[in-house]
This record gives sequence, C-alpha cells and structure tokens, in this order.
Amino acid sequence: MRIMPSELMSDSGVLNSILQYIATNYPPNITCDCVIVGSSIASPLVAIGLATEHSVVLVLQGTVPYEVKYSYQGAVGVAIFRRDAIEILKEHGLVEECSSGDLLVMDLYTLMIKAVARCLERKVKVLLPANFRDVLYARELQKYVVQGVVVEIGNFTMCIRSRAIVDATENALVVETALRSVPYLEVPTPDGTVIGLRGYWVEEASRAMVANTRKVLPGIVVCSLAANAVFGSPRPVLDMTPVVLSARKAAQLVRTELRKQ
Repeated sequence: MRIMPSELMSDSGVLNSILQYIATNYPPNITCDCVIVGSSIASPLVAIGLATEHSVVLVLQGTVPYEVKYSYQGAVGVAIFRRDAIEILKEHGLVEECSSGDLLVMDLYTLMIKAVARCLERKVKVLLPANFRDVLYARELQKYVVQGVVVEIGNFTMCIRSRAIVDATENALVVETALRSVPYLEVPTPDGTVIGLRGYWVEEASRAMVANTRKVLPGIVVCSLAANAVFGSPRPVLDMTPVVLSARKAAQLVRTELRKQ
C-alpha cells in the first residue's frame, strides 16, 4: 500500500488506512539515529536536513500542522519567509523562484505537504498521527543517556530507540517530560526550569529562536517553538524565517553530535 502525501496530511477519510499502513510496515519497536517530535514545519525540515546521512523517524503530532490550526487572528495558515529561509527552502526543493527574491508569502499547509513528501522520498519514517508519551533513558556510568521516545499510534504504543531526539513541539513537551522522568537532569536556564510560552513579541522572538536552538539535555536538541519555550522567550508569528533557520541549526547540531558517538 502506498500512502500519498495528500493522504498523510488529510484530517479524515484515510485515517484508518494510515494506521493500518503504520501497523503493517513499522514494527512496535524501531531503531534510528534521530527521532524528531513536533507538528510545525520545523519538524520535516530537520528530518530533511539529516536524512542524507542518518536514519530518521519523524513523529508528527495530530493531523493538522500547528501553525495552520492556530493561525494568527483566524487567518488561513499563511506565513512570510525572508531571503535566508527562502534559500534553504529552495535547497530542499520546496519552493521555486519568487518574483521579489527577498520575500515569500506561502500557505503553510501546502508547504507542510511538500516537506513531508520530501521526507518520504529521503526514506524518513513518518508517523502520523501520533501522541508523544515519554522519553527513554538509560543510566550508564553515573549519567543518563538518551535511548529514544515512546509514542502512541492509534491504539498501540511504539518504542522508538534513537541516539538523538529533536524537540520541535510547540511547548517543549519532550524536554519537560524528560525533566519529570529524570529529576537529576537540569536545563541551563536561569532558574533551571521550563518556563513555557509567552506572548507574541515578534522581533525579540525571532532573534531568540535561533540562539535558543541548542542541545539542552543529554541527547535532546530543542528547536523552533520548543526552543523559545525552554528559555522563556516569546514566540514569533507569521514570519517563519527563524523557524526555518532554527530547523537547519538543529540538524547541524544533531549531525555533529552523532559523529562524535
């Protein structure tokens, strides 16, 4: 059975087929180099950036991209991309030349479909819909080492063993869960806690997002909205350029980390 990209992003009608496809093709326990958890466009962008060198599993939460579902002031999920982001999207074959060259306005739903399709072309295992449940850790030589994640796909639970995790969720869910699961872990924030999302302050948020994209726990990198959530920075809206740049930085961080192992 072949699942087309449009079917993967559908809200209804093919859900049972998708679940059957996943159950048939992916065993309950799978292994990869990196697992990415999230629902924004950053998630498939990180996967695309890693897939040429590493085995990747992309766990997309729910059936609607986050930015589309919670679009600004009720608008259709449209976002702005500036020059740096446009060049990255071009490299991945997700956009063509735009007339202005410096500014691109694009429907996020369409972009998400294209990005997921590109992930499939690059042999990324895409799990949709899925709910994140827990982080797998093992204690080795007096320290905790990331082992992967646990997700729920339909009515069954899947353990994904991986050497690295990218938290690209909207609220730093993976990091927060890891802190609850392993109380000895500490995030290097001023007070050592996950602060959570705040209001929309676009310029500050855009500057902070790329700076906040980093490895925060053993084996866990945060990017996109999760990066700002961990460090208590506000989140941007409409201008998705920092999201694209954050995704690229996250892929580079994971690639460097995996080469060290």
